[in-house]
Amino acid sequence: MNTQPTIELQTLTAVSPAMSFKEIAMPLVARHIPVIPIPPLQKGTVLKDWPNLATTDLEQIEKWNEENPHFNAGAVAKLDGFLMLDCDVPGLQQKIEKSTGQVFPETFSVRSTKGLHFYFRHTAVSRELKKNIQLKDRQDNVLGDVKVNNGYVVAPGSTHPSGKPYELVNDAEIADVPDWLVAWVKKQQRQSEKVNKQLYVGEDTVREGGRDNFLFAEACKLRNSGQLKEHALINLLGLNQYRCDPPMDDSIVQQKIDSAFSREPKASGAITEVPIQKADPTPVDGPALLCSLEEHFRRYAVLENGLPLVLALWSIATHLFGGFDTFPYLAVTSPTKRCGKTRVGELLEGLCANPEATVQMTPAALYRLVHETKPTLIIDEAESLSGKSECSEALRAILNVGYRKGKTVPRNAKKNEDGGYMLERFETFCPKVITLIGNLPDTLADRCIPVRMKRRTNENLARYRTSIAAKESAPLKSKIATWSAANAKEVTDYYDQNDLLYLSDRDAELWLPLFAVLNVANGSRVAGLQATALRLSGAKSENEPTELGIRLLTDVRQIFDGSFDAPEHLPSEELLNRLIAVDESPWEDLGFGKRLNPRKLAELLRPYEIRPQNVRTGTGTAVKKAYKKDSFKDAWERYLPPVPLSPMIPPSIVMNTPNSEDVNASDCADEGDLVTIDIDQNGDTTAVHGM
Repeated sequence: MNTQPTIELQTLTAVSPAMSFKEIAMPLVARHIPVIPIPPLQKGTVLKDWPNLATTDLEQIEKWNEENPHFNAGAVAKLDGFLMLDCDVPGLQQKIEKSTGQVFPETFSVRSTKGLHFYFRHTAVSRELKKNIQLKDRQDNVLGDVKVNNGYVVAPGSTHPSGKPYELVNDAEIADVPDWLVAWVKKQQRQSEKVNKQLYVGEDTVREGGRDNFLFAEACKLRNSGQLKEHALINLLGLNQYRCDPPMDDSIVQQKIDSAFSREPKASGAITEVPIQKADPTPVDGPALLCSLEEHFRRYAVLENGLPLVLALWSIATHLFGGFDTFPYLAVTSPTKRCGKTRVGELLEGLCANPEATVQMTPAALYRLVHETKPTLIIDEAESLSGKSECSEALRAILNVGYRKGKTVPRNAKKNEDGGYMLERFETFCPKVITLIGNLPDTLADRCIPVRMKRRTNENLARYRTSIAAKESAPLKSKIATWSAANAKEVTDYYDQNDLLYLSDRDAELWLPLFAVLNVANGSRVAGLQATALRLSGAKSENEPTELGIRLLTDVRQIFDGSFDAPEHLPSEELLNRLIAVDESPWEDLGFGKRLNPRKLAELLRPYEIRPQNVRTGTGTAVKKAYKKDSFKDAWERYLPPVPLSPMIPPSIVMNTPNSEDVNASDCADEGDLVTIDIDQNGDTTAVHGM
């Protein structure tokens, strides 16, 4: 029988080069092990329904990798697949072998920071275990656990929160779990259950309605006792199993631990008061800070992929905004109420530099506030921006120019005791958050990064309480201040020396501050932010109403370039007829029942310096007014996005190249004449047959 030699654990001192989520996941998928994404430097997944979302589907893995290429991966146990023995103490393998008189078979195994993960294939015997099992000795010390079904271990190639890697130590085929090992696990399970029953004897059963509060309170007690997070989780799982009726899902228990350990404990077990914001002299790790901020936003708000990172970077950038030439607004919008817009504003208020929420502020106070304190301005329920009140006009004036450094708004201000007024220029540059139902006016939307909110359905969010959220955000804000103070020069240096050439000019200047922060905080995540920036910038463009002139240029380009027999020029009437035939075009009815006519066509094209020209028709001398294709090319290049190039060849045309194989006409066209084009090695047409 093949045996696997005992593996001696070694002290890990170096971190292996970072691998992408896909690189970590694919070796597991090749073995048919479902995987899930796990945030970097973490052990808990952010997927709410991860047992059902775990997959071996390559398309889903590609999608996860595009969204978060820097994530770790988790290997998920399933009854119809594999189980994992997670050894949390050194030497557990030897203890099991000594106790049973057996030797572990050679199988796929991974070294964690504390022990080993052994992967086994389920058998009919092991499936009888049914659920995940915690392994304890007679003194109630945790030895490890067995991931039987809907449990997971962190995959090799991932990085532990300590910065140490999960290392592959045996790349063998996965062996069937031996019956003797299953018997040993069952024995340990009975022993653990006996210990737990003795431990909780006489304790009251906690029933539905009280389980949430009970588990959270117990999680806080475990945290305050000084236990490590992973040990506290195991103990809370035991409390859940033997005190809660019925027990709650393991993922809920994990959330209670995550929530409890995100708070600062006092000796008495109470939550600490919010400290005054100041920079802590202790250095702050950039990747860990980003992960903590993202989790803070995910805890309370339903956000699209990529947005937690955007909000985290924007929050940090508000502490550095003076070093940027421009700073993006955040437009937090939703199609209707109760989608979490105000919640996001409140979360940002707890993290950003010098936050100030505007509530019916007078124009004079607003100008003074921005000019003198340079706050992070949080404008909630900004639907009034479209109004005509004095306050709305003041806000619009600040917002229209306030994304760029050095821009001011001139206003009359009382200066003298005699009541005389003098002209004063008020600075408007500061970070701003705008929340509203619907969409902003085009000019303002063009200055914003869009954050589109959706109403919560089955997403599992924490209940928001202002006092608790403030206490959670206080240490995060202190870490942001510390990190910003230590890295300000590096961020501004990157900002001054780089550009985002793949974005338009306006979008590039909006996104560059966030990329500058990310490159210093965690440069390995830039690709994910690039994808988010491209997606949000594209969505913003799609939501903008198209000007009639731009729509006309787009439709004309489709007419001139959209078919194999595209003309080089068209008489005005013919061009009008083709425009009206374009699907979903506005040209049939421009209002009041009027269709596009030659005069209106010329009027719309005149700003682009496009005019009809005299063109001879046929072989005669007749001259007609027509629009030439060449007249549009400059406007198409300047005002429209490029069109992907593709050869427009009807299916009934065969291209004969020197390397082409013989083609039968019956293979190429169902009806009509076959047209064959001969092309030489240089790509030039040498002959056309069948025309």
